[in-house]
Amino acid sequence: MQYILVLLLVIQITILIVFVIQSIKQRRLCNLQSSTSKPDLDSFDVIIAARENIEIIRNCLLNVLSVGFNNIILCIDGGSESVASCLMKEFPTVKILYNEKSLGKIKAQIGCLHLSTKRNVLILDADITLIKTKVESFVSYFIESNVDFLCPYSVGISTSMNSLLFAVAETDRHMRQRVVRAGRDAYGVSNLSGYCMLANREKYIDIIDTDAIQDDVIATINLLNKQYTVKTYHQPVCSEIERTSLKSYLLQKTRWSAGNIVLVKSYNKLFKATDLTKAFAFTSSFLLWYWSLWVDFVAFLSGFAYPVLFVFLIIEGVVKLIGLVSASKPQKRLTSIILYILLEPVFSTVCLALSPYYLTGRIVEQKTRR
Repeated sequence: MQYILVLLLVIQITILIVFVIQSIKQRRLCNLQSSTSKPDLDSFDVIIAARENIEIIRNCLLNVLSVGFNNIILCIDGGSESVASCLMKEFPTVKILYNEKSLGKIKAQIGCLHLSTKRNVLILDADITLIKTKVESFVSYFIESNVDFLCPYSVGISTSMNSLLFAVAETDRHMRQRVVRAGRDAYGVSNLSGYCMLANREKYIDIIDTDAIQDDVIATINLLNKQYTVKTYHQPVCSEIERTSLKSYLLQKTRWSAGNIVLVKSYNKLFKATDLTKAFAFTSSFLLWYWSLWVDFVAFLSGFAYPVLFVFLIIEGVVKLIGLVSASKPQKRLTSIILYILLEPVFSTVCLALSPYYLTGRIVEQKTRR
């Protein structure tokens, strides 16, 4: 047992070092290639699938219009028809679809996409707020880099979440976006960000899966199989409201854990369709963001019997510390990062244990975002 844990820790530390180095390189490269040209925002349609109350949808539309986008297609997926009628009167230039019965986010998006006439679209969740000063450079980078999909960083906003939990949640966001996804970007396998991304409309329709739990990841596997291109934009372009309680945060991570367990069977398609470097880079994110946290939890408990394991855990913690500090501007407080390193393995292990209950429908996440 001791030797197996040591081997696993050495493997994940090695991969983590590679990803930290590559993420730093990718962020620097993106900053050097940033454009100052003014793009034509009218050449894009904005696609929004929503299942929110009217205030959240209204705030989203006002934000998108204030940024400079004029072509908006909104699908209200379930809820009251009066909400749709009210919004149609308030926003006469917005094309609004209404599904009396909720069909799910992806099917709602498909309805909007078929109404769109533009080559490229901005995909947006309704609880997302675009950062006005970042949008034009984001769109310009997409046009000039000539990729099919471009996915930005996001920042979290706390409304009523405990400050300790928010520190862990926001550091986890930095880990998965600015270290793991940024590292994958070096190998051309950055995953899609369904909350906010620029996309070629026809190619997006071609890759989305209406039945997947982790629709973003399945779509990424599909785009790699079809040889489409995806990049990360290494700047925060939007903000989103974090989950407001420990329960909602753990339910979100349980859904992600369950989705990634189901996804394992899809990895064989990836290894058949692309080169080994890209396939390993893609699957390594699962290792760094899920598997490694489970291993860390077991290694910590086993460390009381085999103290050498604590040495490897400390080394791994230092590498994560370097990666997260380098990825955070302004620099995150060290206490937030240390809390994340200590608590996230516990959270992830709990969510792994709850995953079977999610997959069998005994645990249901009450989604308020879409």
